[in-house]
Amino acid sequence: MKILSRLINGIGSSTRPVLETLSVAFASVAEPAATYQSLFNLYLIFAIVAGSITIGSLILFPILYRKRGTAEEPGTERKERGNLKVIGLVVVLMVATLSTTAYASFSVKDFYLRHPDCKTAICVQVEAFQWAWNFTYPNGKNVVGLLRVPQDTPIVLNVTSNDVFHSFSIQSMRIKTDAIRGRYNVIWFNVPGTCPSNGKSGYCEYRIQCFELCGLGHAFMTGRLIVMPPTDFSTYYNSSGP
Repeated sequence: MKILSRLINGIGSSTRPVLETLSVAFASVAEPAATYQSLFNLYLIFAIVAGSITIGSLILFPILYRKRGTAEEPGTERKERGNLKVIGLVVVLMVATLSTTAYASFSVKDFYLRHPDCKTAICVQVEAFQWAWNFTYPNGKNVVGLLRVPQDTPIVLNVTSNDVFHSFSIQSMRIKTDAIRGRYNVIWFNVPGTCPSNGKSGYCEYRIQCFELCGLGHAFMTGRLIVMPPTDFSTYYNSSGP
């Protein structure tokens, strides 16, 4: 009984973030990475349940309905009517599942598209070229291959390309968009102050990677995202160094 109780508690704790996300998908405090991860968890839970039911049915039905010898005369057939209650329950569950996933998917999509305004966020121009990333801050500060941002601040990236197609991605932030010459794609993220420290106290570092084959140097087209305390970022922002 203790093992069963722990299992039930574990399932409940794993699904709780998903249910919470459905109710706060539009909340301004929600982080893009956490929102996307919750949507993934929702699909994962539905997939596990559906797979378990399917595999369980494949195992159970042959056992329950295997052919047995009967006293009936050859050639006679028994007419069996389907259980309308079971059919109705299956239809209701399917409609509920599809409705939930559709609502969650469109909510997350709208959440991503409604990026913060540059008055409340830091908007950075990102220009891709073979084979590096060029970051330009609102004050004109220009850095290649290194993006520094403050904690707990929305960051809006306006991504384009100077030559061929590229794909800008920060996997840890769950963001990715195409970098196309003559076109601008907007993505955004926000790193909370609880991000894991890496090296210097209060600093976090993430990898920026190109995900579009863009030539011989594609595999080496990387960059660094460094998240730092707001006071340190202010000093960096107003300095002349990279």
